[in-house]
Amino acid sequence: CCHNTWTSCGVIRWRSSKQRRLPEEYRLPPVGFEKWSFSPKLGVTGKITSEITGYGQYSQGYKAPSSDDLNGTFANTFGGYMVVTNSKLKGETSYSSEIGFRGNHPFLKWEVNGYYNYYEDFINSQTVVGMEGPVTVFQSTNIQNVHIFGTTVKTEVPFGYFNEKLDGLSLLLGAG
Repeated sequence: CCHNTWTSCGVIRWRSSKQRRLPEEYRLPPVGFEKWSFSPKLGVTGKITSEITGYGQYSQGYKAPSSDDLNGTFANTFGGYMVVTNSKLKGETSYSSEIGFRGNHPFLKWEVNGYYNYYEDFINSQTVVGMEGPVTVFQSTNIQNVHIFGTTVKTEVPFGYFNEKLDGLSLLLGAG
């Protein structure tokens, strides 16, 4: 049998986001954005048996709005759409967790996990905010609370285990 071995790793990342103000001739009024954040992450992995590993992680993140989201405009009246700026756009904050198991057998490799992500001020870059005649108007907006969760399953069957002539050929299947 194998010895149960668990390891953990923690990381703290400091991030500074700064979007320069565009010159007046490009956009009136130009918008800048500046913010810094700390993003901690903690992960743990452990051998359950010689062929099965468990893992989990928790992390926090921050994403600043892009300069296109803040200052970009575009109109394609022939295509029937236009994009307008959002000077009130906020950066998004995320809180993510994941737990899962991996198997590494000679005849089959597999992974199954579950995840949950929570976002504050999620940046949605494809929001329809109205119509100007026949033209659809899009704008980046913040969605106050967003929850994303689910599971994924992956498998790999190495055919070389069953027949030497098929070494290097595998069947990969996944769902999420």
